[in-house]
Amino acid sequence: MLQGFEWHVPDDQGHWKRLQRSLVSLKSIGVDSIWIPPGCKAMNPSGNGYDIYDLYDLGEFDQKGSRSTKWGSKTELQSLASSARNLGIGICWDAVLNHKAGADYTERFPAVKVDPEDRSVEIFAAREIEGWVGFSFPGRDGIYSSMKYSWHHFSGVDWDEARKKNAIYRVASKRWSDDVAHEKGNYDYLMFADLDYSNLEVQKDVLRWGEWIGSQLPLWGMRLDASKHYSADFQKKFVNHVRATVGPQIFFVAEYWSGDVRVLMHYLQKMDYQLSLFDAPLVGRFSRISRTGEDLRKIFDDTLVGNKPAHAIAPIASFFKPLAYALILLRDKGQPCIFYGDLYGIRRGVKNPTTPSCGGKLPVLARARFVRYGNLHHPSGLACIMSNGGASQKRIYGMGPAKSGLCFLPRIPFGAGYLLNFMAMANYMADAYETYSASAMSASACTRSILGAMLPLATKPMFDRLGINWAYTLVGILSLGVTVIPFVFIRYGVRIRESSKFCQELKRLKEADAQGPQTDRGVGRSGEVSEIHVEPKDVENQNGRRRNMDSPQYQELGLVSQEQQQIDLETVRATWKFLAGLSSNLTLVGFLVMPLAFEGAKDDSLGDKTGTAVAALALIGNAYLLSLILFCAQYLLYALCALWAYGRDIADEIRVDDADRTMIPLTEEEMQRQQLLRLLQENQEPSAYYLNPVMAKRVTLFEPPPLDSSKAPIENVLELTPVIDIGPDVFTNTRPLWHPPGARGIYGGAAIAQSLAAAMRTVPSEFAVHSMHCYFVLAGDSEIPILYHVERVRDGRSFITRTVQARQRGRPIFTTTLSFSRANSGGKKKLEHATSMPDVTLPDDSSADVKRRLYNAGGGPFESHKLGTVNRDSSKPEDKRIRRCMRARGNISEAGGHHAHLSALAYVTDSYFIGTVSRVHDIPRFASPAELKAVLNALKNPSDLDDDEISRAFKELKEEEAAELRRRLEGALSKAEDPKNKHKHKEVGMMVSLDHSIYFHNPWAFRADEWMVTEMESPWAGEGRGLVLQNIWSKDGTLIATCTQEGVVRLKQDEPPRSKI
Repeated sequence: MLQGFEWHVPDDQGHWKRLQRSLVSLKSIGVDSIWIPPGCKAMNPSGNGYDIYDLYDLGEFDQKGSRSTKWGSKTELQSLASSARNLGIGICWDAVLNHKAGADYTERFPAVKVDPEDRSVEIFAAREIEGWVGFSFPGRDGIYSSMKYSWHHFSGVDWDEARKKNAIYRVASKRWSDDVAHEKGNYDYLMFADLDYSNLEVQKDVLRWGEWIGSQLPLWGMRLDASKHYSADFQKKFVNHVRATVGPQIFFVAEYWSGDVRVLMHYLQKMDYQLSLFDAPLVGRFSRISRTGEDLRKIFDDTLVGNKPAHAIAPIASFFKPLAYALILLRDKGQPCIFYGDLYGIRRGVKNPTTPSCGGKLPVLARARFVRYGNLHHPSGLACIMSNGGASQKRIYGMGPAKSGLCFLPRIPFGAGYLLNFMAMANYMADAYETYSASAMSASACTRSILGAMLPLATKPMFDRLGINWAYTLVGILSLGVTVIPFVFIRYGVRIRESSKFCQELKRLKEADAQGPQTDRGVGRSGEVSEIHVEPKDVENQNGRRRNMDSPQYQELGLVSQEQQQIDLETVRATWKFLAGLSSNLTLVGFLVMPLAFEGAKDDSLGDKTGTAVAALALIGNAYLLSLILFCAQYLLYALCALWAYGRDIADEIRVDDADRTMIPLTEEEMQRQQLLRLLQENQEPSAYYLNPVMAKRVTLFEPPPLDSSKAPIENVLELTPVIDIGPDVFTNTRPLWHPPGARGIYGGAAIAQSLAAAMRTVPSEFAVHSMHCYFVLAGDSEIPILYHVERVRDGRSFITRTVQARQRGRPIFTTTLSFSRANSGGKKKLEHATSMPDVTLPDDSSADVKRRLYNAGGGPFESHKLGTVNRDSSKPEDKRIRRCMRARGNISEAGGHHAHLSALAYVTDSYFIGTVSRVHDIPRFASPAELKAVLNALKNPSDLDDDEISRAFKELKEEEAAELRRRLEGALSKAEDPKNKHKHKEVGMMVSLDHSIYFHNPWAFRADEWMVTEMESPWAGEGRGLVLQNIWSKDGTLIATCTQEGVVRLKQDEPPRSKI
């Protein structure tokens, strides 16, 4: 990473262009990401951006004395980001979210003066001050965000304009944030006007900015400035929101400047390790070692690179730079960061200009990072020796061309011996235990694993106390003793096995097998012998055909008995004898040669005394290695020949006449399962899993295509893809389906609309749907593709019937029956009547208030607007009527035709539908009075209506209805807190749709992207269920659909207190 600026860069508004011209040269030295300065408008034209004024002004608006920022214009910034992306260089944005500076006007408010050295101590009681806290951003005039800041959006300031006094003031009604650094009592306040992240408006505006900046620039990552000075909980929320809305791959690094690695580790743990940190303790160690000359080998102790290297960004201070840069650039752990001033020098704005660091060789050192292990152009790799000792104290052992590769020499015999030990052991146990060899090998593996888990506990103390040379020599001596064991078994193995009752029993069984016809005997638990008669020459396979087990192919692969193979067991035993002796000696050689790789590391006495012996053992190892190569080549050729013979035998066997084949009919479900598996394998791209772990779980059957900008959002949401490999009338969702927060499954309207769209693809264009009867069987999983199977039930002259079944994991989750009628099939004479649309006022699209509210409502495929409730105060729930209007966002394309409008209408019919049952009963959507109080506090400012604390159900309320809703909630709150009404408290425990019916009246007479008026009522509820009705009119008053829905609506039951005894 390159820090792409320094404090004294000229304020000529041309830095974005400078960086863009340098991209190619930066890429050539290995820079793959650039940390750019805060590009938001500062409080004056020469501000670096840390004195931030407006997050939403990237050099686009004439504010604070300039249109561009110190760094350049928004257009130049976007050009830089685009060029960097084309070169594979990521842009890391510096996000300054702790404070705001350069307010537009002052405001008076009560504040408390606190001790600057202990912010938790109040010096004076609260009194009114005048602070610069008013931000209206007049130059931007509400573009991108209409948020305006006042004193209640901040927690503290450092200037009282009325008294012209500088001090730290905390707003009297506020508290410092708890989840910040504990320095100075509480380190929430840093500078300027400190943002209060307990204020929901502030959270909402900053979260929206995080999503907005990702839409303006192709960002690779973000740096969170001054992260120890504002709420860590909000930082975590911000990181999750940006990754959910901009992209899961966004990299985050925080500037939490603390020299205590424990504090940094605690912060990382609190953030769930979702970001990285600048390694401040490492900078401190650089400073201390450069002054005191401490042991350079301990420089990474108690640093973030040493504890969590994957989360460490290693910066460089202005001291100790050549060694420091070498340490972090050539180390494989952590992510190094090069500073702009070190790469190019600092020539302006300082009393003592500096030249590029490391004597101008920093680019060479950066390139060296990529050849430290060697490559095609540098096959020898790179070894970097660093020392901060004096000239008479430096000693370097074992380096130079004469010693090149020496550290790898011990690995060859050691690795070969280690591997062959397993081969010898497996051969021995297979010969010794025969029928029970699998159990013997399992017991051996279990024992080996237990010892392998215990041995590392003693390894570190052994090496610390004995040193590298003597520790390896000790292990080599132990290995020397072990090498005797294989030869003991070779010489005395027969005698040892004769003393084993188990081996004698196996020998007796083998002798019995050699007598009479083929008989397979086994040893029972009591020692009794049981006989199982088998066919002597061939066995029957699962298809009813018989295979000749005497064929040479099966004998080669060891698939027949020892009597049929006619193989001398002594040959096998000789094999493992050779492997056992070879592996043991190779392991010994590896342990004894290993100290040569570390000659002189701590003590060099052993290397001087045993050099001749080690060299002789190395020659022995090479001789064994040559024998091993010849031995492996022989058996590899033998195995290839056996496999070729086996393949030829199988090929001859499957060439049979059609009359001899046994056909196994597959069920339709099994055929579809196999076809789906093949499709998933064909469409699965391993590169996608490697680049993006979030996509490892495919939520659609095929890779979703890019969004079509010529279509409305609802058309993209409901797009279907035919699955022709399974059948002509099978479709799947092209894009992931929405899972509403808190719901049990996907949004039911999506299944309704996509089933209708699938059915409409199977009927002629002159037919239109007139009825649709649906049943929700299981909750749909948004992480699994849905298959829509259309069954053509009947095709008549006037009516067509279809059924559609939506399936996941082979099980139906949704089923519907649809009926289509031919246009004008009723004749010229017909009976007509329809319910009139109620007298309502539709939203005025030109109203700025409506535009703002629809913008704040989110980016779903539909816009919704509440029109009020008829008979709101009635004591009879069945008399209430809930009205609202809605329409699809954007313009539905001409290519979609009336099919797209019908699908969009079906999609919206499930919105707010079954919830009518609870609404007409005025049952609060909150579980306790505490949650109701949270709603009341949020409703005091209607602009907060779409925050999480008010729940999803309230974000679409109009501003003028907030007062009425507050009055009702206050009444409900007083009743909930009244002990006399405690038994009357009602709370929804479960609400799920069961069935859904739609009657389409005029399918060609409406557009779903124009306002449609709906009126919902509930004529009945009981037995844990509820029924709702809905009429839908087009903008011109035409009744276009009538809907019914029944669902489970259950209340939480009062449970008597349980005894704790």
